Amino acid sequence: MTDELMLRSADLTVTIARKGAELTSIRDAAGREWLWRGDPASWPRQAPVLFPVVAQLASGAIRHKGRSYAMGTHGFGPHLDYTPTQTGPGRCVLTLAADATTRAQYPFDFRLDVAFDLTGATLRMRAEVTNTGGEPMPSCVGFHPGFVWPLPTTPAAARNAHVLQFTRPETAPIRRTTLEGVVPETEPNPVQDKPLPLEDGLFAKGALIFETLASRGLWFGVPGQAGLAADFGDMPMLGVWTRPPASYLCIEPWQGMADPAGFTGEIMDKPGVVVLAPGAAYSRWCSFTFGVPAGG
Repeated sequence: MTDELMLRSADLTVTIARKGAELTSIRDAAGREWLWRGDPASWPRQAPVLFPVVAQLASGAIRHKGRSYAMGTHGFGPHLDYTPTQTGPGRCVLTLAADATTRAQYPFDFRLDVAFDLTGATLRMRAEVTNTGGEPMPSCVGFHPGFVWPLPTTPAAARNAHVLQFTRPETAPIRRTTLEGVVPETEPNPVQDKPLPLEDGLFAKGALIFETLASRGLWFGVPGQAGLAADFGDMPMLGVWTRPPASYLCIEPWQGMADPAGFTGEIMDKPGVVVLAPGAAYSRWCSFTFGVPAGG
């Protein structure tokens, strides 16, 4: 079985690894690469799928019915091999199901289906979580794509000319994530009405966590040049992150977020967790469109 799947349209060629259901390349018709290639010196990943938790666990473990289960940041979703259950030129679905490895970290039976649909210059990603067990099941899910910054449509000197342009004014306070989890203090939203000018100092204190979003999308790029548009779909939260001075920016639609720093509660009480009854399912989606001007 091949380790990678490929989707093609007239505008894009997209490659997805079975390990982690992770995007490994997004190349446009001009041959320009939009996805970060990964670098062990800063961040070795490219676009992991986050499951069954998003971001940090305050004690490196989840708790269920008084018992602790060790688990790493973003859960095991980024690290395991998925099985292709649908394949085609513009669509594929990769599936992860509970086994002995997952139950040692997460004592629930589940099925996670991650679908990628490519239409023209738009890549849509959808994660569906199903409780295949006999008790209520809590989970979070998220996407974590890292895009090259500066974008391939702009000169390297234009790095600090990039902005995130939200679709609506963003005024709600944001949070920050440290290695111990989400800090309890909020801070003023750095978005200036709709634009957020980008520079490394913005990330000196860690990722920006938009817990309360007014927008359902944003545009990333240099005004007046082609960039990429993100649609958050039905993901309620957003993380924006880089590790300065690395040349990537992660735009991360999330269902859920890190534990609050010092959190000692059970996984059922995690922020943003969805609890499914036996046999029930939920899904979350987002999409990215490449090579579009602001407002395009």
